[in-house]
Amino acid sequence: MLGSDQTPNDILPDRTPPHTCRPLWIDRVFEAIKGLNTAQITREFITANVVGSGHQGKVLGALRFLGLIDEEGNVTSRLRALRVVGPEFSTNLTSVVQLAYSDLLRTVAVKSASFDRLINFLMQKYSMSQPQAEGAAHLFIHLASLSGMELSEELSKAPVAKPEPPVKKAIPTKAVARKQDPASDNGKYQKGSPVATIDGPFGQIRIVDQPTLELARKLLDMIETQLKLGESKQPAVDNSRSFDR
Repeated sequence: MLGSDQTPNDILPDRTPPHTCRPLWIDRVFEAIKGLNTAQITREFITANVVGSGHQGKVLGALRFLGLIDEEGNVTSRLRALRVVGPEFSTNLTSVVQLAYSDLLRTVAVKSASFDRLINFLMQKYSMSQPQAEGAAHLFIHLASLSGMELSEELSKAPVAKPEPPVKKAIPTKAVARKQDPASDNGKYQKGSPVATIDGPFGQIRIVDQPTLELARKLLDMIETQLKLGESKQPAVDNSRSFDR
């Protein structure tokens, strides 16, 4: 059961119900405290066990509103009372919800209220916008349902908040080497511009791509072969003979 410090005076009368904390995050807190007997809930604790990416303050604010931690993050007896399972957890959570949302429960008959009635109360009482009131309503309905409190059929079937988007894992891409096109003298590539030009008695070969490069190689090989054959057929000159005059 809750300790002696569990009185309505623990909840500040002007404190606004949390509207940016997702119900899923509160569920993760309840799971974490059952496995970790911590004396303080810090931003590091929230990051490691609940959520990160700048949402830690939203969770801490909700825990303060519920009276589960004090302004310094120290765990209260309300939170320690939730380190149980089964019906006792539901009973103790009911007390937490009744104390935290005492103004709402004194004004709105949640056993018969419509969803719009709950939204209107939050907007008028706490000067919330409609999206803020809907966020606060979703968290209240979630906690009330989790504790086993009786709610109207419309509140029980109220549309839930959008689920937390899954984290997308970055898939490393394989680097692909791309062949760069040749550039002209002014640094700008012109399609069809030769990379090299070969001049000779056979004419001129303009190398602009791989096929013309292969052709130039074959022609040069053929020319080299012909030159070698021509040299081998020339008669040898006998320089050993001398002519007398």
